[in-house]
Amino acid sequence: HVYLSQYALGSLNGAEQEELIRLHGRLIARDLHELGVNWNYAPVMDVRYEQTADVLKSRTFSEDAKTVAKCGEILLDVYRQNGICSCIKHLPGHGRTQMDPHLNLPIISDGLDELKKDFYPFMAVANKAVAGMTAHIVLSAVDDRPVTQSKKAIDEIIRKEIGFDGFLISDAIDMKALGGSLTHRVENCLDAGCDAVCYCLGRPEELSEVVEALPPLTDLALGRLEKICQIVCKPYENNVSETDYERYQALGQKTHSLASDYDAVEVLNQMKGKANEN
Repeated sequence: HVYLSQYALGSLNGAEQEELIRLHGRLIARDLHELGVNWNYAPVMDVRYEQTADVLKSRTFSEDAKTVAKCGEILLDVYRQNGICSCIKHLPGHGRTQMDPHLNLPIISDGLDELKKDFYPFMAVANKAVAGMTAHIVLSAVDDRPVTQSKKAIDEIIRKEIGFDGFLISDAIDMKALGGSLTHRVENCLDAGCDAVCYCLGRPEELSEVVEALPPLTDLALGRLEKICQIVCKPYENNVSETDYERYQALGQKTHSLASDYDAVEVLNQMKGKANEN
C-alpha cells in the first residue's frame, strides 16, 4: 500500500482530517504487525516553517503548532490502541532548521520565548508519549552543544520545560551533525541524559563499536522501558479491511502534497562517503 506524508495528512481540516489520520494509523499498524514490528519513529511533532529543510518539511503536519499537536495526538492514540509504540520526534523541535543534520549540524539562534511555539506540540503529548527522539540541533539560547549531547538542553528543556519523562533515544549517531568517534558519540549522548542511542548505517564493525560502548540500562531507563512493554505486549486484533484502504485513498485525493527534489538515497550515499572523516 501507498501512504500519505504527514504534510498531506495535515492539509485537511475537521472530521475528514481526523478520519484520515485514524485510517492512516490503523493501516500502518496492520502492516507493521504483519512484519513483526511493534515500534514506529512517528509521529513527527516538529512545526513547519518556510525555511524548514526539505529533509523534514514533508514529514511535518502544519505551520500551526496547535494543529501539529492535535494531529500528533490522534496518531499517537491510534498506534497505542493497536499495540505499536510511537516515538515522537524531534525533541524539542526541529522545524526552524535550514540544514540537513544527516550532513551538517544545524544551529538555531532564536530566543527561548520564540522557541516555545516549537515546544508546544511536545508539551501537549508529553503525558501520553512513552518514547521520544532527540534533535541534532544546537539551541544557542541554551547551549553550544547539540541537544542530543547537551545535559542542559535535555534536563532543562526536554525534561523540565516540556515535561517529557519517557524513554529518550538519540537521533542516529552516525549522522554528520555529530563529531568524534562512535564511542565518543555514544558516551556523550548517554552522559547528557539519553536512555539509549540510535545507529543506522548497519556496518558490522561500527555496530560492534557502538555495542561495546553501551553500558547496561539504568534503573530509571528500565522503568521507562516498562511503559513501552505495556504497549507492545497488547494483543493485536486486525480489524482493517480493503474498504478502509479505499476510504483512505478517497480522502487522500483531497490532500495537498509537497513537491520536493530531496533525494534521500543521495544523502545516504553522502553519509556513507563521509562516515570515516570524523
